Amino acid sequence: MFSLLLGFWERLFARPHVHILIIGLDHAGKSTLLEKLKTDYTKKAGLAPERITPTVGMNLAKISFDGAQVVFWDLGGQVKVRSIWERYYSEAHAVVFVIDSADISRFEEAKLAHDAVVQHEYLANIPVVIFANKQDLPAALSLSDVALNFENANAPTKIFPISSITGEGVHDALAATIEVGRRRRVLS
Repeated sequence: MFSLLLGFWERLFARPHVHILIIGLDHAGKSTLLEKLKTDYTKKAGLAPERITPTVGMNLAKISFDGAQVVFWDLGGQVKVRSIWERYYSEAHAVVFVIDSADISRFEEAKLAHDAVVQHEYLANIPVVIFANKQDLPAALSLSDVALNFENANAPTKIFPISSITGEGVHDALAATIEVGRRRRVLS
């Protein structure tokens, strides 16, 4: 009986957990984004950008944001590592697909990876948003140009312009993503 009451108490007063998956091609800035989130939303500073190495598995971070505990899984984006992405889909309340908006030579590869993600059966009802990263670079495509490259009539996607280095746009993109993740969490 005590465990039943304790479980009820914890459920009633616990802060909701929202699970967000961060994926995209290698060198898109996923880990830099995660470290920026750690720096901005925890008491512990994240790694400096020059100390971040490519992820060969998974990085994890937990932050508090607007009354919610948010758990981020940052997964590696190398071709050989992308096969593990789907292992995390069933736990995700939202997916952030990070693209390097200054690396036009990899847009087609990023589009193919993005389309495979949004078409995966486990993500049928999960919001997938795009963070068009590296907007601080002169070669970065504008948001409208990124949208032209990532249009998907079957799965309309919200695209947010951000810079993981400067933090520009990150807060607003994160707030919108967590909100859709919260709504998804309530439905699941």
